[in-house]
Amino acid sequence: MGQVLEGPLLPQDAAKSRRLLLAAVITGAVCVLELIGGLMSGSLALLSDAAHVFADVFSLLLSFFALRLACRVPTMQHNYGFHRAEIFAALINGLALFAIAILIGREAWERFLAPPEIHTSQMLAIAVLGLLANGYVLLGLRGHSHDINLHSAYLHVLGDLLASLGVVAAAILMASTGWYLADPIISTAIGLLIFVSAARVVREAAHILMQGVPPHLDLRQITAAIETQPEICAVHNLRVWAVCSNAYILTAHIVTCPETEEERKALRERLRNMLYRRFGVVEATLELECEPCVGGTLIHPLSHADLVDTHTHGHDHVHET
Repeated sequence: MGQVLEGPLLPQDAAKSRRLLLAAVITGAVCVLELIGGLMSGSLALLSDAAHVFADVFSLLLSFFALRLACRVPTMQHNYGFHRAEIFAALINGLALFAIAILIGREAWERFLAPPEIHTSQMLAIAVLGLLANGYVLLGLRGHSHDINLHSAYLHVLGDLLASLGVVAAAILMASTGWYLADPIISTAIGLLIFVSAARVVREAAHILMQGVPPHLDLRQITAAIETQPEICAVHNLRVWAVCSNAYILTAHIVTCPETEEERKALRERLRNMLYRRFGVVEATLELECEPCVGGTLIHPLSHADLVDTHTHGHDHVHET
């Protein structure tokens, strides 16, 4: 009953999987290249960036496996499927970005206090190769800002590219002027940018995990769109949330009283089509009522159930007073 099967990959999901896997392979090659280059040149900048890139390889693989999990079919225990795996991966990626930003800041401070002398020619050559590789990967991951899982992976690669760009700029500046403070100054700027990006990813992931209304959707606009149908008098108990970054679900009580069951089915289908086209709602549960619920408001609080534990005994207990 709890068997988890993988459903067929949709074309867009298959493309995302290939891009993430290719990004992980190329980024891994950059990590090895920077590690070897750092050891050969004695460049602490390259060695630090290799550690940064290694963390990003892990994050890209995490995003890849999260996407594959999201393609698992629903089970009796997980009837929404495993789409939330994408959000957990994005949250972990965001927290990893925080850690990377802090490590970059600490390393930059140490270099600011004691700037090391670096073999800039080798450092520059490796940094340029890393910059080109990251640029190629970044192009493959662009255009998915609506997908928090891929967007967090994109931000990781963007951080790699900016770090490589900073290393290139620092190498050129140090080679031409001998001013070794350029390295920690550029590293600090990169760390701050990564920190801001991490905050955005963590905030979005936490909002979805808390079942918040997707930020670009407005409940008042959705209500107005539903009430444009002539048969509908009012809407209440409206809830909208996201299972993952691009799968929105809606439930609502709708005051209307069609005369026949065929009319009720037609109204539901018309509303579902409208909600999908205008708001991207992939699943809508609509309860049609001739009279509104008692105390029915647009935003209705949930009540905690006071249930007797039935897991152990397998039957209900009735408390007598």
